[in-house]
Amino acid sequence: MAKKKVVRSSRSKQSSTDIEITVHPDKFRAVMEVMSFFVEEVTLQVTKSHIFIVATDSSRVGMVIAKLRTGFFTTYNVPIETTWVIRIDDLVKILKRKGKAAMLEISHKPKDLDNTVKFSFRSAKRARRTFKLKTMVSETPLEDEDDAQGVETLRNAAEAFTEQIIKDGGVTFEIETEALDEIVKDALIIDDVIHFDLDNDTQTLTISTRSDTGSQEVIFDGSEEEIENFQIDSTGTALFSLPFLENILKARSLADEFNITTKEERPLLVQIEFKAPSDKLTTQPGYLNYIIAPRVQKAGEDMFDEDDFENFADSLGNEDDEDDPEDLEEAMAEANEEDEPEETDEPEKKPAKKSKKSKAKK
Repeated sequence: MAKKKVVRSSRSKQSSTDIEITVHPDKFRAVMEVMSFFVEEVTLQVTKSHIFIVATDSSRVGMVIAKLRTGFFTTYNVPIETTWVIRIDDLVKILKRKGKAAMLEISHKPKDLDNTVKFSFRSAKRARRTFKLKTMVSETPLEDEDDAQGVETLRNAAEAFTEQIIKDGGVTFEIETEALDEIVKDALIIDDVIHFDLDNDTQTLTISTRSDTGSQEVIFDGSEEEIENFQIDSTGTALFSLPFLENILKARSLADEFNITTKEERPLLVQIEFKAPSDKLTTQPGYLNYIIAPRVQKAGEDMFDEDDFENFADSLGNEDDEDDPEDLEEAMAEANEEDEPEETDEPEKKPAKKSKKSKAKK
């Protein structure tokens, strides 16, 4: 009797410390594309229960915070906590190459010395396609790493800042993602600065753009079918960079609606609760919070002002420490890819990583 040929797997034996994660490539790509607008390298804090990502652009016009819980992924096996720092442009290029792949597998072997994270596309009856990206890896908890203190401080501050924006109120509402897409596309025809005009007396919110050649507006009073839970308690105007608002639409496939909060001369907060997959309806897959600084008309720049940083410190319980706002600015600078120039009395032109960011300045 002829011996049956034994086919051995080419994949190496898995160690008890190996990280293996699978996710739909389009979902992961949506989050990474939003992040790529802000930074050149992204830091992923990979824990046993979630992946946490926070990023702010070098000019501090915007900030994004994402928490991808186990429900976001198809499978999630993380026996050892770690952090990965990856060039995000390279990662997005890889994710765009998904082809007919039904699943993305993310893997990392802590015991290997090459410090790489593997991204493999797989689907039934098709060859596995694998990319490797170099990363700076830390296998110890973030709080024990001196070089990660800035990221951890920024994470805590970002979460506190989000809570402060919600507490400040102004106007808050849920809007269908397709409706926000229409508003942004209409507004881009006229200008690259969008106005949120709050009127507490008439209980209306007017979202508009204006220029020397024309204008465009849409008015909400809470009766429209595309919005829900409309609440307004103040009067005033807030201006924001439209290209930064447009960027959040890259994540519209992850939710049916966005929750928006803002107030006069306060940041704009867009909150996204990820949709749960049909087989995990009882789980909460995670969220993405997106913050845009108000446009300061006096200076003509989009920046978080000093009061915002004071609220940062207050929400962290350090309101008695006058140096806290500066400490938080330093934490944000440490989390960016390049060192920020020292502040001077003279206004400086803010750097932009991509040409589209320059559209935010007028």
